[in-house]
Amino acid sequence: MVALTFALLLGAATDEQKPVDVLVVRPGEPVPATIEGQPVRLRVESGGLNRLTLTSATVARLALKPAPILGKASLRLAGRKEFVGHNRPLDFAIDGLAAKGRAFWFDAAELGNTDAVIGPWGLPQARVTFQLPGPGEGAELYRYPLRGDVNSLAVTVLTTSGKAVGIAFETEGRRTLPLVSAAFGALLAEQLDGHVSGPSWDEPVLLGITRPVRLLTLAKPLELGPFRFTRLAVRVPDRVDEAGRGPAIREAGEDDPAEVVVAANAKGRQPVYSLFIPAAAVKRCATLAFDKVARMIELRCRPQHDG
Repeated sequence: MVALTFALLLGAATDEQKPVDVLVVRPGEPVPATIEGQPVRLRVESGGLNRLTLTSATVARLALKPAPILGKASLRLAGRKEFVGHNRPLDFAIDGLAAKGRAFWFDAAELGNTDAVIGPWGLPQARVTFQLPGPGEGAELYRYPLRGDVNSLAVTVLTTSGKAVGIAFETEGRRTLPLVSAAFGALLAEQLDGHVSGPSWDEPVLLGITRPVRLLTLAKPLELGPFRFTRLAVRVPDRVDEAGRGPAIREAGEDDPAEVVVAANAKGRQPVYSLFIPAAAVKRCATLAFDKVARMIELRCRPQHDG
């Protein structure tokens, strides 16, 4: 879904630290952190980039320079290059636990009111738990395999109709509807009697990047663990990136759902099957934990329905 690439296509850097601790995060609150010994406001995101990513202002304040060799970087979203920037190895500490790793910065990226962001795979801690506002009493435990790596997102991957779907859990942002790729939206429309309606709008995806979406309404709910959705934001089919590759979904008022056919495009790269569960739903849970040793995502949550 998202990938970071180094200059000369080196692939993933080999950071030396081992995760050895636990970090507790409250969404919206910075965690204690330093970079090169200097204090920074650091936000930990469950559904964003894992690599330590800095604002340009932070880079300037800390007087950081790109690595003299292989110091360039790029960010690709669903196969499309969005940003070019820089990277360098440096020392940082999060909640008192020291680490070494590569930091990235992209002039065009938007990180909001913070100095830096990081995701579960980028943390030195073995386990990160997000304390959420939802009730703990009556909550059930839901467990999913943790996938992804430090150069992508922390996701689970579930298979439906022979398609591997990458699923991210967001604890930040103002998204209210789940966001699905064009191909997965078409698959849901076929399986759960769905249609699209209304005009398109731009939905934020990552670091200020937006994509056009439309409202997808399902006659039968999409059920995943504690979540139950009948209304989703689906990527408008286009060739901007792989998340926009997929067949059109029938419009509201069209009578023949048999016309919906799910198939990969014959030309170009294969479509992405993805789902972002929004903070509006995730925050109704009590906790969301990423265990990198057990490689599991754990949710404690009461069963819930969408609005």
